[in-house]
Amino acid sequence: NPSKALVSLRGVFYSSPLGQLLKPTFEDRKIKNEAAMNYLNDFLHMMYKPIVEGELQLISDAVLATAVKLQQSLYENEEFELDIPFIHLTYSLVQARLINFSELVHAVPDLVQTLLTKRDQLDVGEMILDVVALKCCLEQLEPRREDLKNANSRLVWCNRVQCIRPIIQVMKSLISRPSQQQLGNGDSEARFIAQLFGERSVHHLQNCRIMWIRLDVVRMFIEHTCPPGQSTHPTSANNAFLLWTALGENIDFSTVHTMTAIERFLKSRSDEMRERLIRFDISRCEICKSPLHDPVQMPCEHICCMSCAKGWFHKHNICPMCRKEVGGDFKVKISQKCRRALETYNSFRNRCKSFFMELVSVYCFGEQLPNPDLVQKFIGYVIRDEKRTEDFTPFGGQGIDVTPVIRSYILQQLLAIKEREKEVYKHLEEYLHRARGLAEQGEHLIEVCVLCVQCMEDVETVKLLKAKGGGENVQIILASQVLERTLRTIHGHQNSLNINCLRDIAGIRAALDVLSTYLGDDFAENVKRFQALRKCLETAKYLCSDSSRSVLQLFLLKQLVRHDPNGIDAVKERCKRTELKWIMPPQLEVMLFLLL
Repeated sequence: NPSKALVSLRGVFYSSPLGQLLKPTFEDRKIKNEAAMNYLNDFLHMMYKPIVEGELQLISDAVLATAVKLQQSLYENEEFELDIPFIHLTYSLVQARLINFSELVHAVPDLVQTLLTKRDQLDVGEMILDVVALKCCLEQLEPRREDLKNANSRLVWCNRVQCIRPIIQVMKSLISRPSQQQLGNGDSEARFIAQLFGERSVHHLQNCRIMWIRLDVVRMFIEHTCPPGQSTHPTSANNAFLLWTALGENIDFSTVHTMTAIERFLKSRSDEMRERLIRFDISRCEICKSPLHDPVQMPCEHICCMSCAKGWFHKHNICPMCRKEVGGDFKVKISQKCRRALETYNSFRNRCKSFFMELVSVYCFGEQLPNPDLVQKFIGYVIRDEKRTEDFTPFGGQGIDVTPVIRSYILQQLLAIKEREKEVYKHLEEYLHRARGLAEQGEHLIEVCVLCVQCMEDVETVKLLKAKGGGENVQIILASQVLERTLRTIHGHQNSLNINCLRDIAGIRAALDVLSTYLGDDFAENVKRFQALRKCLETAKYLCSDSSRSVLQLFLLKQLVRHDPNGIDAVKERCKRTELKWIMPPQLEVMLFLLL
């Protein structure tokens, strides 16, 4: 309570020998104010330690602005008076913000001179020095062509941006607005913070946040696509400016609008790169429509895979695309020029994909919840539509997803957001409902189901690992609860395909994996240590006992072998115990041998 703190502090000070000595002098208001200002300057010089001329004056103005704001919040109708206890209380409240300002001055020494020219803009009745200083720093970081013209200048610029990051993080936490619920509930501390860090501070910080995100995204792109130590084509370096423009001044990565702008940018850069490297499309083979491998270039400059070219020119003497004759002297061989172009192009695409993943991780899932429209867009990356499962790529329509890293990552992130869980499952359920009628797309449906199960299993595994923090017995209890839940619902999934079925499969796999870690050589000791283990084991036994679910039994057996450094023979020996004998019946032993 600042009011009580001030009363207490004044009581201590004025009852001290120094306070008693100064008390008669302070009865003269003019002398008191002059003495307080002198003390403030000396105190700040000692505590803050300014390093640049004019810095002390800015700090003094900021503390005074805070003191006035504090006076208004504590004693609305009283005339402002500054004394030594009030100075100490005010400084303690803004000390962290002043430290951030000091960090900014160290990073940008000419910042003070810039702020001195804006001193009248800082006099707004509250402390905004730190946020205005941050805004000035961010404005100075806006990329210029000379900043990015070569590898060294790009490295310097990226390092300058990174220097500001810790200050950004601290300031966001310091000037976070109290929730409306706190204010509505009469939370006095929340109300006080809202008064002390007023609307202007919050407004400036929101602008700084947008500027920072814009700078940081450009930095990410540069570090992924123009790494230090590697030569870069001038147009590639220019991409950073194009991205800066594409992002605009109203970016919000919780919305579809900003993500669509990112997609368009990456697609245009991919097209520009492809056109610069070679005349025709090198992203896929025009015959098999798959990603291009071992490129063969015909006299007309069209390109296809070596395997496709051999099959085609064994029977034909014309280009499969434009139908021009290739001539009798044409030989099917790998074009080294096209191979180098393809390697360059694929490298650029992969770098853009890694940039996209970091961007999504930090700004779509890291800072705030994606809105429902963006959730739907991300789901579209995972399942595309009911007819195909193309790899999500910012450069659409360029190949089947062989290793669905991006799709898996996005789906995992979506499933991990508790507030969006129902929306995600609803979209997946609708997709499965549509896809059930596509008999000819069986492989596609299996691929998406496997992807969903794996991602759901990862989410469940994370929950079980976190539960272990409360003790291993807690983890076993949670695993047992997962198995019991699926035991109640699994009968309803027979001969059906729905999202709850996939969730149950994922939960069972995660729980059985955890259970297997307690069934090692120390099993007998674990049974004594963890009361919940025996019940968990019984539930797993009952779940796996149905002959139609022998695959679960096989999965548990496989996990036991995976966790045991001594291999299958040690597991076979352990499964001779009465409690574990059901895990490895003779028929499963043969299946496991074939599987491993």
